[in-house]
Amino acid sequence: MSYQHMFYGVDIDRLKKLYGSGDEAFATDLLRTQAEAIADNDGFFEDYDGVPSSDTALRDILAGNTNREGSEAMYGYVLKIICEHIGQPIGQDVAAVRDHPYKSQLEASGPPIPIPYTRADFPEIGYLSLADIPAEIKRIEAAPRKAKKSLLLTLLSLVSGGVIGRQMSDAETAEDMEAYRATLQEALEKNLSVVSFRH
Repeated sequence: MSYQHMFYGVDIDRLKKLYGSGDEAFATDLLRTQAEAIADNDGFFEDYDGVPSSDTALRDILAGNTNREGSEAMYGYVLKIICEHIGQPIGQDVAAVRDHPYKSQLEASGPPIPIPYTRADFPEIGYLSLADIPAEIKRIEAAPRKAKKSLLLTLLSLVSGGVIGRQMSDAETAEDMEAYRATLQEALEKNLSVVSFRH
């Protein structure tokens, strides 16, 4: 299975206000309505030592106490569940904004709230406030429709016969950029900010 972005349209101010809010009613409602997603998330992490449960990570976020090292992925996936709860899925399949030939604010931003995060693990997280979306669309529209190539990945691909280090072609890059632009346009039309999780 290939990795791709999952985009959620959210009220970014509401999301940011949840951090440190101590909102027990919100926790109760999310744990009830997102019970299947919480159970799936806990099942994924059950063999990981020292990682808090989804319930604990959620309550840490609401308490503004997210300083558990080594639990970055758990907090990232709980943030995704929060976005599913307060927002809506939007957009099209987008493989990798980081491989587009322009400097994306989405890729540079990281999570919208101060959870533990590392770019070395999944999910990859980024966000754009509603006010940031038009500038990101302009970056996409101004960029060449050519794949951004990495010398290291090119060498790995050559050595491995294409098994490792595959990069998008120019046509794939152009298609991916258009899908991302359409996703951001949809968010603008719905008057929503965007939070992205890639895994």
